[in-house]
Amino acid sequence: MSIDRVVYVGRPPHQMYVAQRTPMHGGRGVSVLFVHGAGHTGVCWEFLPDGTEGWRDSFVRRGFPVITVDLPGHGRSPMPPDFPAMRLDRAVAALTEVVAEAGPLIIVGHSMGGHVTDRVVASLPAEQRGAVRAVVLVAPVSPPDLVAGGGPLREEAEPVRFDRETAYALFAKSERFPKAHFENYYRSLVPESPASYNDFQQAGGVPPVGEGLYRQIPSLIVGGEQDFIPEANWQRRADYLGMELVMLGRDWGMPGHGHMLMIEEGADAIASRIVDWLSAKGIA
Repeated sequence: MSIDRVVYVGRPPHQMYVAQRTPMHGGRGVSVLFVHGAGHTGVCWEFLPDGTEGWRDSFVRRGFPVITVDLPGHGRSPMPPDFPAMRLDRAVAALTEVVAEAGPLIIVGHSMGGHVTDRVVASLPAEQRGAVRAVVLVAPVSPPDLVAGGGPLREEAEPVRFDRETAYALFAKSERFPKAHFENYYRSLVPESPASYNDFQQAGGVPPVGEGLYRQIPSLIVGGEQDFIPEANWQRRADYLGMELVMLGRDWGMPGHGHMLMIEEGADAIASRIVDWLSAKGIA
């Protein structure tokens, strides 16, 4: 079906794990780069909680070369000694290096990975930004540009980890989440840097990504009605940055999804609709 390659980008102790999967026979001329959210790794794109094929292979089967990463300090990337104080700048820099080498690509970011994607695109020089053919953000957090006050700052002393109750409440309460496999999903979660939380939850903590960031790039927000993030947040994001918004139940007839829609029941059908959207934009 495919061939694989694993590399690390960046310098110790802030290296980033990068896995590439390429269709065995030909393939499309544009790759897909998947960026995970807080407390997760590239595993959330690679496998469903029952161990079967995730979005990585769904997109490879549809002819896309795929890149998954574990952001610096997460999972298969080494955790540096300064992890509790490690800002998202490290992730942005590592991903920018990947984008510079990948050629034409589509970036798909989830939750915190949506904000990281914003910052990657905003940081690219004009000659490299053209390589980003489309952006798809899955249940993204709001950019700090739109955060009024935000939550309390976390102390940047120890890594933060979701306990079971919090993880279930945030990620597994939707009708479509495969609850029989929650424990396997929970074991895939990893500690997060409190400094990274502070980066995307506090206005003024990082440079603004800028109004209209995506007006020249086909861009889509995909959200589920049972997410803890309200639709109004995504609509504000879409209006501010110049994006389209799709609510799975209302717009695509796929109700019952929450924050982890890419690993929920019906995930492959959502991937298919995203590919249809890309095709309609002349990208895939």
